[in-house]
Parts: sequence; structure tokens; C-alpha cells
Amino acid sequence: MKGLKGSLLTLFLLGFGVFMLYGSLGDQRAFNAMLDHGNEAMADMAAAVRYDKNNRPSYTVELSWTGAGGERLTYPPTHISPAFWSQIMRGNAQIVAQTKIRYLRDNPTARPVIVADMEERHWQDGFGVKAGFAFLAAGIVAGFFLLRR
Repeated sequence: MKGLKGSLLTLFLLGFGVFMLYGSLGDQRAFNAMLDHGNEAMADMAAAVRYDKNNRPSYTVELSWTGAGGERLTYPPTHISPAFWSQIMRGNAQIVAQTKIRYLRDNPTARPVIVADMEERHWQDGFGVKAGFAFLAAGIVAGFFLLRR
């Protein structure tokens, strides 16, 4: 790995690793705060969508709910587990329109936790942290080999 290409690859790996790690650690902190002192609400689920990428399905729902202060809050499509998808869908029809969530009143941009799908959220946050560390490590290794030459 030499020259400009090696430098760009190293910068990309380091930058993406920092970006992913920072975002995932923030998501983990918000998740823990929601468990400790988050508000509970019943959220409407809209736009339940299944995506198929490389023969691997992925599922999302949009959430909206009334906050503790009476304001209407929404969260754009958020990933859900296949197990939760099978609980809310039958064929192509959504059979469950609401679910209990936990959210942070003082941080309305934090992704709410779907109580019935809490394990998936915990897994997602942990995976993001591990992947961020992996990209950082790859960037450090690439940078080491670049500097050695």
C-alpha cells in the first residue's frame, strides 16, 4: 500500500471508525438513559416496510407518539428485528398498529426503544461499537504499514 491511495484508505478507515464509534456510543448512552429514566408512551407504528438486500430481509417502522408535555413526536424509519416484524405483520398486512416505547423527553432526537424489541436495539448498539473499533483498528494497521514503507 503506497502513496495517495494508501493515505486515502487509512484516512477513510480512521474517519469512518471514529464516526461509527461516536454514533454507536451515543446510541448506547441514550439506550441506557431510556432504561434508567426514560418516559413510556404508546406509539403508533406506520410505514412498516420490508427491504430485501442480497436475499437478506431488513425491516423498519416509523414511530409517532404524544410526549409527556402533550406534543406530537415522531421518529423516522427505525430498524426492527425479524421476530418483532412477525408479531406486527401477517402476510403483507400490518395487524398491530401500536407498541409501547421508551424515549427521552430531554433528547427528542434520540432513537426511542421499542419495549417489545429491546433485545434487538441492545444488539444493534453493541454491533455498532464493535464495528467502529474494527474500522479504527484497520485504519491504525493501514497507517502503520504506510508509515513503515
